[in-house]
Amino acid sequence: AITQRASNVLAAMQNLALAAGVRSEELDLSELDGGWSDGAEHRPSSVKIVASSVAPLLRLTPRSAESRVADALCLVDELPRTRTMTLDGLLDTRQTRVIVDVAQLVQVGARALFDAAITSVPGLAELTPARLRRLCERTAAFIDAGAIEQRAQRGMEDRFVRVSPGVDPGMAWWTASLPSY
Repeated sequence: AITQRASNVLAAMQNLALAAGVRSEELDLSELDGGWSDGAEHRPSSVKIVASSVAPLLRLTPRSAESRVADALCLVDELPRTRTMTLDGLLDTRQTRVIVDVAQLVQVGARALFDAAITSVPGLAELTPARLRRLCERTAAFIDAGAIEQRAQRGMEDRFVRVSPGVDPGMAWWTASLPSY
């Protein structure tokens, strides 16, 4: 229990460091504002800059690192109560990821309310990620009725079919996310 809690705290500190890196890049980019008169639409994103820097360290692909950095930024900036619980070591990385993932479906202005509602649930830290996800989804639907519709829309946009080598020779793994209707 002690090592798990310490691991949770370290993961929370990593989120703080990633968010701080984004803020630092934003400051650096703001100093360059005068130099973006031509091609301002191609200005680099601070999230992408930090993600490309930490991807090799975290052993992630650039796209996965970008998602990781964006999640850390959401946690640090928009979910203060969840952030506090992670820094106290009460939530593990899987639980934190679930809360942040569902929070991103809620409108930005309603995320503080979502955060307050979720973190006030007794026994939150003992919930499995699957049960926590169901709780978060119900809470998101209650707070922002459009959240579920947004999730369905995002699912349609993110549908995929992947084929990768299987474990046994001559076999393949097929993974798909497709509409069920």
